[in-house]
Amino acid sequence: MKSRNPFALFSEKTILVVDDSDMNNSVIRAILERYGMNVIVAQNGAEALLSFSKSKPFSICAVLMDISMPVMDGYEASKKIRMLDRPDSATTPIIAITASVEPCDKKRTFECGMTDFLTKPVDPDSLRKTIGRYLE
Repeated sequence: MKSRNPFALFSEKTILVVDDSDMNNSVIRAILERYGMNVIVAQNGAEALLSFSKSKPFSICAVLMDISMPVMDGYEASKKIRMLDRPDSATTPIIAITASVEPCDKKRTFECGMTDFLTKPVDPDSLRKTIGRYLE
């Protein structure tokens, strides 16, 4: 009897990871690639907006968005992604990743259109479970 691949849900899905820290991007990329995902990396919200807007609709299954970044922060980038004239802009999950655990910051993530919230350092199991909820 074949054993079921626990990461089959993630296989060949594309995710956009947005963080201004090369270290965070490397760690998150390694985790997601181990799950079989394709990873696009952006260093700030402006790059994320450009990457998302240039992608084929529904080709990005989720966005992991840091909150505090130069050029354009995660709040502004999320709002702008939600305002794009695309069939997937309102429904693609945007998951905040931040070191802040303040209730006001968590509330603000939802107000700007993000759909979930993870704290740094990112726990691989929490990351898998959170993304998995949106892929099922």
